[in-house]
Amino acid sequence: MTLAIESRIEAMRHCIERRDYEGLRAHVTYNGRIIAENATEEVLREFASMMIEATHAWKYENDHGRGALLDACHPSNIEWAKLRATGAVL
Repeated sequence: MTLAIESRIEAMRHCIERRDYEGLRAHVTYNGRIIAENATEEVLREFASMMIEATHAWKYENDHGRGALLDACHPSNIEWAKLRATGAVL
C-alpha cells in the first residue's frame, strides 16, 4: 500500500476513533474514489467496514443532529474545541 493511501485510511481511522462522522464524510467525499481505485484488497475490506459503520452513524446524526456522536472527551476533539474558541479554525 502506498503512503498516500495509508495516510488517507489513517485519517479516516482517527475520525472514527473520535466519532467525528462529519469529518469522515469529508474524507470519503474527497478520498473515497482514490482509495477504491488504488488500495489493496485488505485496505478495501477495511474501507468497506468503515463505510458500513459510517452509514449507521450518518443516519443517527441525521436524526439526532450533526455531531451527536462526537466524543467530547477525546483529546483531539478537546484541542479542536480550543482552536475554534480562539478563532484559529472554523
